[in-house]
Parts: sequence; C-alpha cells; structure tokens
Amino acid sequence: MSDHDIINNEFNTDKGISVSPLFPFDSITNIEVLCLTLAPSYQHTSEAHNIGTIEHILVIKGEMEYLVDNQWLPLQQNEVTKFNADKVHGYRNVSDQEAIFHNIIYYAKK
Repeated sequence: MSDHDIINNEFNTDKGISVSPLFPFDSITNIEVLCLTLAPSYQHTSEAHNIGTIEHILVIKGEMEYLVDNQWLPLQQNEVTKFNADKVHGYRNVSDQEAIFHNIIYYAKK
C-alpha cells in the first residue's frame, strides 16, 4: 500500500473516500470487511476483480449509488445489495451529506 496514506488502520486512496478494515483479509475464507466513507458528491470506480468475486454493500448512513453492468443503482440507509465484482464497478455519493457503507468482499481464488 505504498501509494496509500495509512492513518490508524485507515487508508485513503483518493480525496473524498476513506476505507477502514473492520475485518482484514482472511486467507482461509477469502473475505474482508471494510467500512467506506464517501464525501458528498464523490464518485469512485474500481477495476474488475477475479472472476467469481462478490461484493456485498450495507448502507449504514446516507444515500449512495453503486455501478454494476454500466448502470448506477440507488441505495438508501439500511438497504443492502450484492453483485459480481468481476467487472468494472463503482460507488458514488449522490447527496450533500457523507455516505457510510460496509463492504463485505469475497475474493474468488485465482
């Protein structure tokens, strides 16, 4: 993570997003659990993971949208979804308040 700022177990890959591991990657289960905070009007796009990787999003605070199959889909506080993350995907905050969500990622074996 040399290109990330690490502060108290939190890393920022870009201004407008912070990522904190709730459960770091477990090589037995191939799962990690992250808490992400998106600044107002912030958008982040991720490259595809390995085939079979699945992301689960649980919105803790605010409202957001997630990108899957080239379509932005809305999520409100207390809503959840899951999707195949083996293609380009993303997250964006569509409000003027911060959005916080938990992301449970199952990484398919290579």
